[in-house]
Amino acid sequence: MLASFGYKPFAHYLYCMIFRILFCWVIMLGLTRGIASSDTLRYSINLNDAENGILTVKGLVPPSSSGTVTWQMPAIVPGTYKTYDFGRFITNISATSSQHSNLEIAHPNPNQFVFQHSNNTPIKIQYQVNQTKGFEDGGKSIFDPAGTFFKKQEVFLLNTFAIMGYVQDKVQQPIRLQLILPDSLHASTAQDVFRKSEDTVEFVYANYHEMADQPILVCKPETAVLRFNDTQVLVSVYDPEKKAPAGKIAEQLKRILDAQQLYLGGNLPVKNYAFLIFIDTDFNMFGGFGALEHNYSSVYYLPSLEPDWIYEQIRDIGAHEFFHIITPLTIHSEQIQNFNFEKPEMSRHLWLYEGITEYASHLVQVQYDIKTEKEFLETIREKILETEEYNPDISMIEMSLGCLDSFENEYQSVYSKGALIGMCLDLILRQHMPDHSGLADLMQRLSTQFGKDHAFPDSALFQIIEQNSVPQAGDFLREYVGKARSLPLLQVLESAGYYYFKEKTVRGFTLGGIELGINPESGRLTAWETFNMDKFGKQIGFKPGDEFFKVNGQELTMDNLEQTFTQFFANLKEGDWVEFQLIRQKGKKGKTQTITRKAKMIFIEYPEQHVIEAVNNPTSEQAQLRKAWLNRIE
Repeated sequence: MLASFGYKPFAHYLYCMIFRILFCWVIMLGLTRGIASSDTLRYSINLNDAENGILTVKGLVPPSSSGTVTWQMPAIVPGTYKTYDFGRFITNISATSSQHSNLEIAHPNPNQFVFQHSNNTPIKIQYQVNQTKGFEDGGKSIFDPAGTFFKKQEVFLLNTFAIMGYVQDKVQQPIRLQLILPDSLHASTAQDVFRKSEDTVEFVYANYHEMADQPILVCKPETAVLRFNDTQVLVSVYDPEKKAPAGKIAEQLKRILDAQQLYLGGNLPVKNYAFLIFIDTDFNMFGGFGALEHNYSSVYYLPSLEPDWIYEQIRDIGAHEFFHIITPLTIHSEQIQNFNFEKPEMSRHLWLYEGITEYASHLVQVQYDIKTEKEFLETIREKILETEEYNPDISMIEMSLGCLDSFENEYQSVYSKGALIGMCLDLILRQHMPDHSGLADLMQRLSTQFGKDHAFPDSALFQIIEQNSVPQAGDFLREYVGKARSLPLLQVLESAGYYYFKEKTVRGFTLGGIELGINPESGRLTAWETFNMDKFGKQIGFKPGDEFFKVNGQELTMDNLEQTFTQFFANLKEGDWVEFQLIRQKGKKGKTQTITRKAKMIFIEYPEQHVIEAVNNPTSEQAQLRKAWLNRIE
């Protein structure tokens, strides 16, 4: 029988089997990655052609049986809570049919371009896109981590949603992007590379949601890689002054990610992640600084200040952004799952997405010895102080629903009151759960129940949390998140063995009781107001407008401001002589003079707001709850 089977028939059989397997594989790859689909929206960008902060983009829009095709830029994108209208950065757009005839283009609103097209053939489009950094057109400035920056032959920050659009009603259409890179520049992103040649890299995205979620940093390679069990983390840095090398930044992030891995139960919830860090030597406050989260990466935009400040920002902000993997990227409502780039419907629960994330990013650092208990409690105090800047008569639910319009100026309260909601909920859970488990354990249960691909009904969250924990959690959320009520900080902190005082007289060293700020022209620390000046301030003789030049012979700069004053107060004793060199305006013609003022440091009694102090002899219940909260019972 074996002899009768023969070599050629067997080879032919084997060839047919391999062909079928490969054919099925190619078809499946085409379906999942869009490589063989005629429905793919294609883009090509040659970064060598960048000029004066402008890129030229070429696109191929798939055929449509409709007489018109509406090409759409997003009005808003996930992770931001402002309407930015990215279409306003598009200029000089043109469109041609396969017969090379120019198509008529209507522009009904800032984000839409309507191509008049009468036959079912692809449309070639070409346009220029302005970088968002420093772009002024009377519209809202773009938060720099959500924006773009194009510097020829040096660096390109590419938030893809700010550069490329989608066909209206076809947001699920696959997208293919070709980038032609300048010599010696490398593209860092969390997205897998589909194809790469000497100067070209190509990416394939399942849909616009995936493309918008994958920012790209193009610059000379300055990278480091971290590994945590099954997770690989890329750190890619653009830092022209080399103040914060990728290796040093990776060391800071490793401390955070080690702690977060433990906080999340021993494993990080992604296989690959990228930190894309842009450090700007020409920073201004036009677009702000900070970071923007994505499913598998986050973008950081920071001014080039002293390295210790950069590392501290990356630790704190990095902890926040990485925790977004839990909320809202894993636990989220239908409004997040089905995000509308054109007319978004806001979720009620920004306190969950931003507030809980902010709280957890600080808690994890004290639980795993990155920050001290004192530093953590000071952060809580700062959050309480920040809440006073916002309207107390607006609930978190109302603010969330109206954050794009009526309550736009209240949005930042989510990082202060929202974080305090997280603290209160955590302590209430630990107080009433039989095993003292808290917010981290609740988030793990909700992650298992829902996950990235399943959303919860927006109006049902309080009930869902109560079902997964204790009735007291639901009662708290309905009363203090659903309504505009002051949080029960006194009772909650007391349960963990802490006193809370809305105001208390304290005794310590001051800088004279003056109101301080930064002069934007000189960049120096400045005395804005002196009407509440204390006894020490009067001995120095501060006047409004005085700029701090030196303190005890140490020149003050934006780079060393925080470090200098931290050391200054750490080493002070009562009776020590202190010397300030101040730059003071002389006359009314803008002339200045440098003056020297000395005084002995004295203790000052002054009222301090929102003081948190540990109870010296806590009850056994308080001690147990405090340990569960800050020391993490495993």
